[in-house]
Amino acid sequence: MGLVFLLFLSFSPLSVCQSVSLSVCQSVSLSACQLFALQTDVNPKALDYFRKGEALIGTDKEYSEEQQGYFARAVEIAPDFAPARHNLALVYLKRGKLDAALLQLDELIKLDPKNIHARLLRADIWVNRDQLNKAADELQGVLSLQPDKLDVIEQLGNIMMRQKRYAEAAPLLQRVANSPNSPPEVHYNLGLALQDLGRKDEALASYLRFLKQAPDDPQANLLAGLLLKDKGNKEEAVSHLLKALEGNKGDTVIAEEVGNLYLDLGKEEEAARYLAQADLSSPIALANLAITAKRQGRYPEAEKNFRAALAKDPGNADIWSHLGDVLAAQKKDDEALDAYRKALELRPGDFNSLFNLGSVYANLGRNQEAQQTLEQALRIDRNSGRAHLYLGIVLDRQSLGTAARNHYLAAIANGADEPQAHFRLAILYSREANAEAALKHLEIAFERQADKYVPMIVDELKNVRSDLDSIRYTKAFTDLLAKYQK
Repeated sequence: MGLVFLLFLSFSPLSVCQSVSLSVCQSVSLSACQLFALQTDVNPKALDYFRKGEALIGTDKEYSEEQQGYFARAVEIAPDFAPARHNLALVYLKRGKLDAALLQLDELIKLDPKNIHARLLRADIWVNRDQLNKAADELQGVLSLQPDKLDVIEQLGNIMMRQKRYAEAAPLLQRVANSPNSPPEVHYNLGLALQDLGRKDEALASYLRFLKQAPDDPQANLLAGLLLKDKGNKEEAVSHLLKALEGNKGDTVIAEEVGNLYLDLGKEEEAARYLAQADLSSPIALANLAITAKRQGRYPEAEKNFRAALAKDPGNADIWSHLGDVLAAQKKDDEALDAYRKALELRPGDFNSLFNLGSVYANLGRNQEAQQTLEQALRIDRNSGRAHLYLGIVLDRQSLGTAARNHYLAAIANGADEPQAHFRLAILYSREANAEAALKHLEIAFERQADKYVPMIVDELKNVRSDLDSIRYTKAFTDLLAKYQK
């Protein structure tokens, strides 16, 4: 989505005539009156035409061809009569005769090189004609006369923005932004300049300052929300993006951003609602909608959307891996294997796909294939507790007790400190007649999940010969079992 910035120097004949009135009581014409006061030798005929034109101010003939004629006649009779040229230029502007207006403004500046109002009007015309270098030169000329004129500094900064001269625009806009009672729009435009310069934190601060005065502005909320997302402030980002969406009803891009953030925040219900409003011709939007369903356990729906995403983007390894997950969850093991293999074909050596592929092999009892795959995963990430745990189980099934024990211990040391690991270690240590270690790990398993492992031990004790023979007749074992039996 392209950035749209506010431009406060745009010209139209109407806007010029509203801001710079012909009325002799207003500031621009007051300047003309001062000039007039110095011109004591004005030709009486020129003055008479000037007064006739002035008399039409505030009537339905203001800016009319008749009024234009009076001021033009005054100028024709008295070329140095600055107030007449001033008002004639304004009438030309209102009537869209920009070349004629420029001619009068040029003559005004020849009469008075310090005529700021003439320079500003000329700058507006250059902006309207998209001759921004000339407009900037005019404003620089004004600032050479009045260096602290903040509205002109702001206009010059906005021109620099239109020219993508962000490094020059930023300090100009910053100066205005730092002034008391700075207009809100300058903070927005400053934010755009800073963002284009890569100064994202400062840009965000400018957008937020703008939003204090215009809290519902959709574009500023969008820009602030995206920057907050980049900073990892997801809750704040959502808040601003929701406001942006309110002002851009039906915007599929913003809806997708909101949905993705809710997904990251673990708010699947909200994520599903906004992702459903995204452009579902996008494979990423479809995939994220599928991830939402996957997290909520709606596996058939997730599978459908993952397959739809892959129809649009068959080379996306992540989507193949996610599809494998939901197929495995539905016990569609052969299809899951195919999905994980495809993911690995597209991205060889991906740890998650290797781990999940090994897990499916393990669930199918294909222990040697599981072992090879999990060992490959651990070569990529030696610190994966889950991979150590699953490999330990696979090795245990193949009666490779010592190797299995080492992986169970590694699983516990690397974050997979699960009851299952302790239970299996207890069995292994009992086989090795290491009663103390066996009882230690068995107690941990009971402590954490007695409802699962106590019945398993009771069933094992029914066997004449058991892996528990080294501890089953000890008082410590009897006391431990009694403690957790209900």
